[in-house]
Amino acid sequence: MVKKKRSRVDIEGFQDKIVPANKSRRPLRMGLYGKPGVGKTTFCASASKVLLIDCGEEGTMSIKDTNTDIYYVKEFEDINLVYWFLAKGQHEYETIAVDTITSLQAMGLKYVLNEASELDLTKDPAMADRRDWGKLNVLMQDIVTNFRNLPMNIIFTAHERTKEEEDGDVETYPLMTPGLRSHWEGMMDLIGRLYTREMEVKGKRKIVRRMLVGPHDKYISKSRSKRLPRIIKDPTFPSILKKI
Repeated sequence: MVKKKRSRVDIEGFQDKIVPANKSRRPLRMGLYGKPGVGKTTFCASASKVLLIDCGEEGTMSIKDTNTDIYYVKEFEDINLVYWFLAKGQHEYETIAVDTITSLQAMGLKYVLNEASELDLTKDPAMADRRDWGKLNVLMQDIVTNFRNLPMNIIFTAHERTKEEEDGDVETYPLMTPGLRSHWEGMMDLIGRLYTREMEVKGKRKIVRRMLVGPHDKYISKSRSKRLPRIIKDPTFPSILKKI
């Protein structure tokens, strides 16, 4: 195979594309997980010019009083339609929130099983084998990569799962298949666990929200920015963007 030589025309302007790290401007890719009801959807709605993609959660009552635009995914194939709409760029959205990737993956599994049962009439459409899980992982990884590469901020929310290991240790992490989770974690700039605490504030008991983004031995969390504290008090998306 003959390698094509680079001409001077090919490399013209190459140096202009080199940007110092402290002047680089790029969207924020964020993962957010926690128990139902801790405020994941409310956090997403705090972003400006946001499109919230509701993946069968039907949990948007908490943001009814906001101006958030919502796209309801009814079938798994719908996620590709909204991606191509966003990729064309004929909109004013600055942030996209996929709520939740846990539910989207459940839709994806149903899609894979239905497709497999149509090809093999002897297959039980309610039982997934190794091939089905492998295909699901590929489909979901492609979705995460495609949305991550859009030129806008992206928030992926997920439910959480707590698992006790054989040695007695307990780990809490985003609820998705291991293959998807490892891919998702690598794609994100920031992974936060959202939780609530009842605290005494000015003499009154109050429920407050906290987000863990720093290292922890029991929770999955991550931050590529050194400008964020380990635990963020009363987190909103604009406040995190401002600090970063």
